[in-house]
Amino acid sequence: MRGRVLLAGSVLAAIVVTVLTTVVLLLVEPTLSKAEAIKTGALAGGAVVALYALWLNDRRRRTEEARHELESEKADDERFARSVGLLGNEADQVRVGALHALARLADSTGGPAARPTPEPSRRSQQPRRAARDRARGSGGGRSERGAHGGGEGPELRTCWS
Repeated sequence: MRGRVLLAGSVLAAIVVTVLTTVVLLLVEPTLSKAEAIKTGALAGGAVVALYALWLNDRRRRTEEARHELESEKADDERFARSVGLLGNEADQVRVGALHALARLADSTGGPAARPTPEPSRRSQQPRRAARDRARGSGGGRSERGAHGGGEGPELRTCWS
């Protein structure tokens, strides 16, 4: 229903553009023949219909791509379910084959190797830094005076000190 309304709107817009273009050309260029003005108006109206056809074709292409992606995911899910089911088999060869099938599935769907590795956050590195500093005997990067105990404040340590 919506497609028919859009088609009717597109045809109506093409007729309006054709008429308006023809009228404007006849008013602006009185020396232009009526046949030339009608041809130019029809060309402008045809462009509106062509734009609608391009939009419709793009919409169909996107729908088809989404359908293909959904079918591909469904097939991958079925392969995964079958492979996981075979992991419980008593035969060693069957279990190894299931592992190979899962590995191929992970490679084809972009497993962990295809994902970017996140940068470690400062919070996740704090325990490692504290352990490293204790091993060096520096007390976690603070000066001998303590956190803020007298003097000018805490000693700043760099990675080179």
